[in-house]
Amino acid sequence: MKEEIFKSYPTLLTNNQTSKNISNYDEKYFKTFYLNKLPKDKNAKILDLGCGSGKYLKILNKLGYKNTFGIDISIEQIKVAKKSNIFNVECIDALKFLKNTKEKYDTILLIDVLEHIELGSSFDLINLIYNSLNTHGQFFIQVPNALAPFSPLRYSDITHNRAYTTFSLRQTLNYSNFKNFKFYELAPFSHGIKSFIRNILWHTAIKPCLKAFMLTSYGTSFEKIYTANFLCECKK
Repeated sequence: MKEEIFKSYPTLLTNNQTSKNISNYDEKYFKTFYLNKLPKDKNAKILDLGCGSGKYLKILNKLGYKNTFGIDISIEQIKVAKKSNIFNVECIDALKFLKNTKEKYDTILLIDVLEHIELGSSFDLINLIYNSLNTHGQFFIQVPNALAPFSPLRYSDITHNRAYTTFSLRQTLNYSNFKNFKFYELAPFSHGIKSFIRNILWHTAIKPCLKAFMLTSYGTSFEKIYTANFLCECKK
């Protein structure tokens, strides 16, 4: 049943096709949190697992990265990508793809995907990702944060199985041989007047209060990451 839902993900869950246009927000978001971590070599081989309609592939291409490829289980999203002239995509399950590919990648993206996958399969997926990276390759994973106030993204989608903390994601990565990784909060960033104000309030008021609450209640700051999503950069 869940696989059938994913195949028609945009229609069944949003009653609408994923837009084939990249929003200014998407582009600024990617540049803010990912661009400075990507390889300097524009010929780096980059794989986007769960690429959806290909928005990040399109952004990567705009940034000069041409050796990119994306996969997604949703045929609807892949069709949207191709209508947007993104042809370096394939409709296939990530586990099946990684089990059969002989390619090695410099960078693998797993953005807003792991939370949809059953626990056992998530370990299998991370293991396959590790084995599909070149020596010194990098892996980016973005997931909902269970420590975010009210955990809004955990319950924003009926196909989400779980949210993560840095501790639980670390357990998953350790099991899969990743040892070198770093966590980042994905805080409000400035892309207009309102977001500029949100950014200031987050860093000067909200985050310090959350840190104080955690320290008082639990005796730890939980690595001071309380945003709705967080990012982990892993290196092989």
